[in-house]
Amino acid sequence: MLVLSRRENDRIDFPALGISVEVVKLTRSRATLAINAPRHIRICRHEMGKDGSAPLTDESYSAGVRRDVVSRIQDEINAATEKLKAAQEELSAGHTDQALIALAGALAELDALRYGASGVESDRRRTPSQVGAVNDRAVAGGVAEAAARYTYSADQQATQRSRTVVLVAAPDDDRSAEWSAEGYEVTHTSDAMTVLYELSRYEKPDAVVLSTSPDDSDGQSTVRLIRTCSQHPHVPILFSPPDRQTV
Repeated sequence: MLVLSRRENDRIDFPALGISVEVVKLTRSRATLAINAPRHIRICRHEMGKDGSAPLTDESYSAGVRRDVVSRIQDEINAATEKLKAAQEELSAGHTDQALIALAGALAELDALRYGASGVESDRRRTPSQVGAVNDRAVAGGVAEAAARYTYSADQQATQRSRTVVLVAAPDDDRSAEWSAEGYEVTHTSDAMTVLYELSRYEKPDAVVLSTSPDDSDGQSTVRLIRTCSQHPHVPILFSPPDRQTV
């Protein structure tokens, strides 16, 4: 058990659960608390259990998570669908750039949904007791008093994301091996539309590498597509003849 002392207007956060508890008012015999929590989290006074109220079971916890997630997923799907409709309308009107911008936005919505769903699935498999155990480790840092020291470093827990580049080159181009040798994860494509998709991902690449010279017309078209229509218009773009010029 972690014991904390809090003053009036102080707050305790449970990041892993999306819960915060704020001390609104203190008197000699009573503390008034404001609790903010997701809809599927059941909150009750301790004495309610004696009146026959059932504790939160793993099944009801999972059901609550599912309800909350389904609602969020539906919102994301609706947003992506609207962007796809907008892309179709712009394309029908001959507005190619606007169509590509809307398409990139829809791809970004869908990939954010995919990324979020992968994390939600792991949360759904955890029971309330397991979530509580994670929370005990995560929330204590920065709120425990000196008498109850408990340290936590998110930096120690977080894994380093790999550096990534998108290489736009012919299929038989061997430059991907050079970048891999320097520690990069490489997505190799010869298609500018694949670049647009990669730049719509939730975890975006660190750079785009073009295996052409700056005055090459295909390279210029790809640069324009990235700068004008992508979700990551300021991504570094490198031309990969030996001097690796950057634009």
